[in-house]
Amino acid sequence: MLRALVSQLSSQLNDNNVRLSRLYDRYRNATPPDPDLEDCLHQLVQAFTHSQPGLYLLVTSRKETDIRDALYDDLYTSLDEIVSMKNESVDSDRASFISGCIKYSRKLYKWADYYSQIESALAKGSKGVSQWVECQFQALSSCRSKHQLDKALVSLLQVSEQDARRILTLRCCAKRPLTVSELIDVNAVEIGDNPRLNPDSRLLGEDEICAVCPGLVEVDTRPKGDTTVRIAYFSVQEYLESERILQQSAAMFSVTRPKADAEVTSICLTYLLEPALSRKSIAKYPFALYTANTWHRHFHDAGEVNAQGGDYGSALQAASGRGHEQIVKLLEKGADVNVLQAASDRGQEQIVI
Repeated sequence: MLRALVSQLSSQLNDNNVRLSRLYDRYRNATPPDPDLEDCLHQLVQAFTHSQPGLYLLVTSRKETDIRDALYDDLYTSLDEIVSMKNESVDSDRASFISGCIKYSRKLYKWADYYSQIESALAKGSKGVSQWVECQFQALSSCRSKHQLDKALVSLLQVSEQDARRILTLRCCAKRPLTVSELIDVNAVEIGDNPRLNPDSRLLGEDEICAVCPGLVEVDTRPKGDTTVRIAYFSVQEYLESERILQQSAAMFSVTRPKADAEVTSICLTYLLEPALSRKSIAKYPFALYTANTWHRHFHDAGEVNAQGGDYGSALQAASGRGHEQIVKLLEKGADVNVLQAASDRGQEQIVI
């Protein structure tokens, strides 16, 4: 901790790191003792002009435009008072944190020979979110062979981005606030050539939802005690649904209507057509009530039965992929989805068929 503080404070002074160089010359081949580090730290603090007695406020925040403007315009903050947390010193601290977590994790002892490989993959995928690192330990510890470990490391970043995209899409298109337990199940739905509900793909909990969408979503606790997830700022949703995101590196997170609603329709139908889902087991499927009540609305907003959800298929594919011919025929014939939903929601299978 002392070494990190000395390094970070020294990097903020325009003195060519005189004090740090002096300390390095004295202990070139050894680690400086704590008393000398403390002395150097005191010198660095005194070197700042704003370290004189008085009242000073330390404010930490994400680099949001409205907050930055308030600091500059309303509080007359000067540029030399702004300390960016995105610098090499902080990156080094983060790498040390990841390294420590790996080495002291009992779950990863069996992969000791590959610590450096694991550390590198986690450092690239974490994007500064320590909770995300901790969430990956269970996936890595469950690997039973080197081949599985390699596949898991390669997919870390890809899975994280796919999870984030799914969560953001559902939150932008949802017809009502979604609970944490509902969003956990949302990511367990696999759509495409073989649509299905894969329980092993469920997120671990609230922390992982926030970890894969750092700064983009927030969790609120309602009076009833349940928790809902919302887009952190309206400007975030506005950007996700804008055309300008399509020209930028974040294009994969774009929420474009009606394709997004077609994707959500596919997710809902795949979930509803899960063979294990029944009235008796509904408590184990928290996303079931939302899908039963709203899939027809997403279908309507998607525009047409064959509207494609990007690479994620259509409502028609979601039904046909599971062999539900009756639903396919109704959809192809342009069945009134409001009537179809009302019947299926009430268990009137004979009406649907």
